[in-house]
Amino acid sequence: MDKEQIKLNIDRVNTLIEDYVTSDRKEKLEHIFEVIGPRFFVNSASSKLEYHSCERGGLLNHTLNVVDTMLALNTPVYKCDSESVVVVGLLHDLGKIGSVTDVATGDGVPFYIEETSDWHREKLGQLYKKNPELQDFLTHSLRSIRILGQFSFPLIDDEFVSIFAHDAHFEIQNQSLDIMRCAYPLLKLAQAADQMATLHEKDLFKNA
Repeated sequence: MDKEQIKLNIDRVNTLIEDYVTSDRKEKLEHIFEVIGPRFFVNSASSKLEYHSCERGGLLNHTLNVVDTMLALNTPVYKCDSESVVVVGLLHDLGKIGSVTDVATGDGVPFYIEETSDWHREKLGQLYKKNPELQDFLTHSLRSIRILGQFSFPLIDDEFVSIFAHDAHFEIQNQSLDIMRCAYPLLKLAQAADQMATLHEKDLFKNA
């Protein structure tokens, strides 16, 4: 993704926060993206081209697709609080940046590193690989929760569950949590939007 599109996407994040986050958490959320933005905004959403948004800036692109889909589905179907919808949408994949070892600078161990093997890149379309130096064995959703804790960002129960279990339908470690959808409409909304956005991004790649 080119620099101009990434910049437009960053502006969209700021607009979403300004328009939808009306509680005293607005400054905290702005601060999080100010600190980890240099990593988050250029990160890939996945490791292979056949997956979703596998490119520089792909994580930001996927995040916005999820937020847009959540907002579109919310009013007619789920009727969740709009601030919670945007908070969950923006933060659900935060853990894909890797770890944060310094909350002042946002520095840490990246989740993905570039694949250096020409064979993997050309034959498998694998542009990135999981960083072997990141050895905390956390799912990216749990790592999202951990990072938010490091920044002392408060979540209500619905938001916590929705970020923590949004990947329960495909992440083996979290599959036992999938039943929680029955009790948390926001989780159901997050899962539906994440799946729809992912499939849309895959289709865009196939049809490119």
